Amino acid sequence: MIKKALKLAYHAVVIGALLGVFTGTINNNEAINNSFDYLQNQISLINKNVNQLVDNDIYLDTIAQDLVRKNEQSKEDVNKFLNQFKGPDLNFIINGSVFVNDFMGMGSGTIIKTTKRCTYVLTCAHVVAKFHEFQEKGYMITGALGYNKTGRNNDITGMVIYPYEILKYDEEVDLALLRIFEVDKNLNVIKIADNEPNKGDLIFSVGNPLGLMRTLSKGILANKIEGYYVTDNTTTYGNSGGGLYNASGELIGVPARVQIYGDGEKVAIPESGLGQSIDLQTIKEFLRKTSVTEDEETLTFVK
Repeated sequence: MIKKALKLAYHAVVIGALLGVFTGTINNNEAINNSFDYLQNQISLINKNVNQLVDNDIYLDTIAQDLVRKNEQSKEDVNKFLNQFKGPDLNFIINGSVFVNDFMGMGSGTIIKTTKRCTYVLTCAHVVAKFHEFQEKGYMITGALGYNKTGRNNDITGMVIYPYEILKYDEEVDLALLRIFEVDKNLNVIKIADNEPNKGDLIFSVGNPLGLMRTLSKGILANKIEGYYVTDNTTTYGNSGGGLYNASGELIGVPARVQIYGDGEKVAIPESGLGQSIDLQTIKEFLRKTSVTEDEETLTFVK
């Protein structure tokens, strides 16, 4: 449904631009002949005034090819223009998500790096707090992370589970870095975004709320407070440690406990209808300070 909605939105904008289907601005011939500069300047107007929607990929591709031919634009320029209105590859980011088990419950994690023999997972510190406590006391106990295998009809056919170790744990910023000694071709590595999101940007969350594996939700970035993003998509128990993504499918945040701030107190209210995520700057600072050695090589996670 979400992917369909994104496709419809992008079709509306692009076809409106290419066909000139919006009220009292340009006609069909002008839309084809205008340059990309003009189309770029008209995007906001198109969004407000488009009154026709054609959901047909073949027709859209034909129009795009016609624009290349008549305006002598390169194919690369056309693709770059069209890609502005496409959403992320949702299947890709879903397959970059795992559940993280910690004796007391289950949270989520995101794959941020793989090497020849290891996989690195970012999650919340509170998700692995009990395991960290046992590890600090020297108990030979391991936590588990993994994902559900599904069949053609999305029915669960099995579960893949790996033991993990905690490489870094920071209770103050509520982040932890985990490692498994496996590289699973079914797990995707998620890119960490270069740029901060803006208020009003489209966002996606992936996690395991209430044990519902790899659940996807959509919303906007509603607010930015120190160290956190507030979103209008609900995240609840089990989402913690998962991924918050921008419209390009890049990781921008890590869903954490939903809190209301008042009189200096922090009260967890996951039923508030809002989501709260640790922000990109905090994530990058945490990873910059992380030093991991593998096979005598020091690994880095962000620039």
